[in-house]
Amino acid sequence: MKNFDTIAAVSTPQGVGGIAVIRVSGDRAFEITDKVFCTKSGKKLTETETHKIVYGFIKDEDGCNIDEVLVSKMDAPHTFTGENVTEISCHGGVSVVKLVLKELLKAGARLAANGEFTKRAFLNGKIDLAQAEAVIDIINADSELNVYNGENQLYGALTDKLMAIRNSLIDITSDIIAVIDYPEEDITVENISETIEKLKKANDDIQLLMKSYHTGKILKEGAKIVIAGKPNVGKSSLLNALLKENRAIVTEIEGTTRDVLEESLEIDGLKVRIMDTAGVRTSADEVEKIGIDKAIENIESADLVLFVLDKSRELSDEDIELMERIKDKNAFVVLNKSDLEIKLSLTDIRKHLPGKRIFEISSKTFDGINEMTEAIKDKILDGDVNIKENVYISNERHFEMLHHASEHIKQAVIDLENGIYPDIVSIEIENAISSLGEITGQTVSDEIIHNIFAKFCLGK
Repeated sequence: MKNFDTIAAVSTPQGVGGIAVIRVSGDRAFEITDKVFCTKSGKKLTETETHKIVYGFIKDEDGCNIDEVLVSKMDAPHTFTGENVTEISCHGGVSVVKLVLKELLKAGARLAANGEFTKRAFLNGKIDLAQAEAVIDIINADSELNVYNGENQLYGALTDKLMAIRNSLIDITSDIIAVIDYPEEDITVENISETIEKLKKANDDIQLLMKSYHTGKILKEGAKIVIAGKPNVGKSSLLNALLKENRAIVTEIEGTTRDVLEESLEIDGLKVRIMDTAGVRTSADEVEKIGIDKAIENIESADLVLFVLDKSRELSDEDIELMERIKDKNAFVVLNKSDLEIKLSLTDIRKHLPGKRIFEISSKTFDGINEMTEAIKDKILDGDVNIKENVYISNERHFEMLHHASEHIKQAVIDLENGIYPDIVSIEIENAISSLGEITGQTVSDEIIHNIFAKFCLGK
């Protein structure tokens, strides 16, 4: 374990609450806390058993009580940071918390930097870098599925997969280096074709992780759903129906929506961002044209398009033009106003949008809304997602490092197939090993470490 100075910070959110927690970590955590904490029995924390909660009072330098508190005492190395830790649970008033922290700093602690507790956990070998980054994801998670994905990575699911791949590459390169370093021992690499197959297997495992990035990113950031269609087909009404509240203005006047209106919704644990856009049509109105351009931009970047048609009106040229725009995208056809007589030709719709699922709904009576909502998650995530067992890459840095590792392995395979000398091949494999190590922190630079933990909140 590395020796650092003792740090302190408030670990609960700012503001008024029932309870606030102030964390102290470092070699002198017990000594410093004892300077401001007085137990009813007079027993010091340094004399208390580890992982016990002690009742007492925080006092100022004049011996006056600041607050009645509970202090958790935890001995190294069995703590989050791997250091001696105390956690002071005091009343959650802003002034109370400031006074308690102030006394700790006067007693010899230093105010912790952003993410410094988690950084110490990493530097002391309690967690690796991928697990540390999972802490950020859990803190920032705003959907159930994102929480589960973060927890999987925090408890080493991603690390286990990466280490298995990395170890297989180390075995391969060790055999190759043995041939280079000890030719007199007549050590030979396994059959070249077998070595190539091992490298391809490692790359296949990397590709599986990389393929999970699309789903992982959606779990982390939320899916982007764009409601599109020509004016006055019921797009804003559909948004209101999905949200179950009157969020968008609905009138009989065409072109009411001039800008993109975005709202968030959780569907069975999945966060989605739903965007109501301007009706797409030819317009001379400059303001409406800007809204239409924004609508088209969002259609292009959407994870799912809800293409709304008014079933009581026949298909128009504007409908068909929009169909051409979305025919290669993830999209549902939404036939709105199911309470009215149908005038649309389903045959024509299927002709222009073959294979697209069609839902008949009524934004007024909510008919069909629940069925469509249930289908949204499956469509966005491309089927069932076993979030409690599988690993889904959600970090762009991890994806980039996996890509680099994959490219180096591919080059090593090409070199072996072309009879390149083993020392050149070993360099490619070692580069792949290094790329994987950057994810877990085994080969990462100090600058990257600093940048990662600077994104943490104070007190974590």
